[in-house]
Order: sequence, then C-alpha cells, then structure tokens
Amino acid sequence: MIGMTPAISPGPGKPLPTANSDEQPGPAHNMGSVAAPLADNFYQAPQTAKSPAVSGAWYHPVLWQLAWREQRLLLAALVILLLVFGCIYTWIMNKINLDGFSQLLFGAFAKFESLSGVSFEDVATPQGKIALAFVDPVVILVMTVWGISRGSDVVAGELDRGTMEMLLAQPVTRLSLFLSKAGMALIGILALALSTWVGIAAGINLVGDQFAETGSWQFWPGVLNVISLGVMFAGVSTLVSSLDRYRWRTVGIMGGFYATWLLLKIIYKMGGDGTKWIGYLTPLMAYEPQHLIKYAANFRDQLVYNGSLMALGGICFVAAAVIFCRRDLPAPL
Repeated sequence: MIGMTPAISPGPGKPLPTANSDEQPGPAHNMGSVAAPLADNFYQAPQTAKSPAVSGAWYHPVLWQLAWREQRLLLAALVILLLVFGCIYTWIMNKINLDGFSQLLFGAFAKFESLSGVSFEDVATPQGKIALAFVDPVVILVMTVWGISRGSDVVAGELDRGTMEMLLAQPVTRLSLFLSKAGMALIGILALALSTWVGIAAGINLVGDQFAETGSWQFWPGVLNVISLGVMFAGVSTLVSSLDRYRWRTVGIMGGFYATWLLLKIIYKMGGDGTKWIGYLTPLMAYEPQHLIKYAANFRDQLVYNGSLMALGGICFVAAAVIFCRRDLPAPL
C-alpha cells in the first residue's frame, strides 16, 4: 500500500530482536522502547516537594530569627538595666537602718499607707524593704515599655514600615508571622523578670548584713506577678496593633490606657469604700507583688492576681491572632 513502511525482516532463520538482544533494533522497536518509559512517566503520580508554607503553617524558624534580631538590642539593654538596678537597690536598702526607715514611713508618708500593697509595719522589715523593688518605677516602666513596644510591632509595626506585604509574599502564613513576633515578646518578658530577680539575689548575697537571713527564693511570687503584668501589657498592645495600621497610634492608645488604669487604681486606693467599684475597671489592681510576697502560702490570691492578668493577656493574644489572620491588610503607602 502506498505510504506504508514495509516491515523489516531480520532475514531467513534469524529471530526477531528482543529487549535483551545485543543486536541493533529497528526504527519501530526504537519507538516502542522510548514510548514505554514515557507512558510510565505519564501514569506515575507526580513527586512534589513539601511546601514550606505548609510545613511552617504555625512555625517558621526564619521568622523567629528575624523577630530576635529586631528586639535583641532593646532586650539586652533592659536586661542589663534590671540586673544593675537589683544590685544597687539592695545595696541602698541595706544602708538604711530599719528604725530610721520605720520613722520615715510612719512620719512623712503615713497618709499614703493605703497606696501600699501591705501595711507599713510589713514594709519596715528586711523582706518588705526588698519587696518594694517590684513596685519601683524602674521595674514597672521597663515591663510597660517592653510590652507596649513589642506588642505594637506585631501587626501595626510591619504595616507602618511597609514591610508586611513583602513578608507575606514569602512562603509563610500569617499565623507563623504572628506567633514568631508574639512568642519572642513573651520570651523577652521572662528574661526581664528573671533579670530583676537575679539582680536582687546577687545584691542579697553580696551585701548581707540586714538581709543575711532573707532568701532570694522568697521573692518568686513577686517575679510571677511581674511576668503576668508583662503578658497583660503585651497582649492588649498586640490586640490594638492588630486593629490598626500605624504603630505610633497604637503606642499612643496604650499610653492612654496605662495612664487611665493607673489613675483609677490611685482613686480606688485613696477614695475609701465609696470608690471600691472603680477597682474593677483597671487590670492594674491585680499587680500587687508586695501582697503576694508576704502571703506566698495563700495560693488563692496567687491564682486570682496572676491568673486574671494572664487570662486578660491570653484572650487578647488569641483575639489579635484571629483578627490578623482574617482582616484585609491595607496596601503599603
């Protein structure tokens, strides 16, 4: 037939070439041998590498490294500050005689006893003198600054800098980005609280004298209360950050919250029975490290004070994560 290629015969008495034959196959056999692996490849399930976005749905090590680089200098400076503060504070308190300290408290500051977490009689003891360190403006300011600065950077910071779109263009999820920043903020809170305790413990061991019989382990309830305060500030700041796009506005809102909460606590402490209801309006009422140090065996108070701050911070973190993962992010300006 015209156009049909004649079959190639190996010749009389010669078998057709097989796949194991050393003889050169003909063109038709060549096409068959090539088509077989092609068919196998066609029907074979594709082998794809595991997607980085799937494998890092909630954890991505690169994002944690980035979050660490962003906060390491501030964290190092604050850790050194609290270590030095703990040693110097203990040294200063050792220089003040207990009798003179009692006269000062019951004299010039007698009207302000209601602002203290414990009575002045308890403050005028070696343990009470050191417990004052946890309500010192240095410690409170450090935890406030850390919580607000790191919480405001989780969402609003990246949007304000215009780097959020670039980060999410990588094979990462919003949840992994959120957890890396929030997780490093919590690690920083732990480091700062432990630095306060280590500084005080070092001061007690170096100074001795009045505090020779005062063990540093007695102040662990105060350390836990400091951690709870930091978690609360970081959580609320992160929630505000997840709703905003400008970091400066988030910091301003949190500054207003802190000033309002502090003012309400002062009114509650100084106002008497008629203003007791105001205490429910400020989470700072749960920050009483002096009270928790004195009554360390009262586990109910430990749970109520620390648990309320932790719960508020945790709820805010969860709400912030849900909002960030679902909201429409504005385009960078």
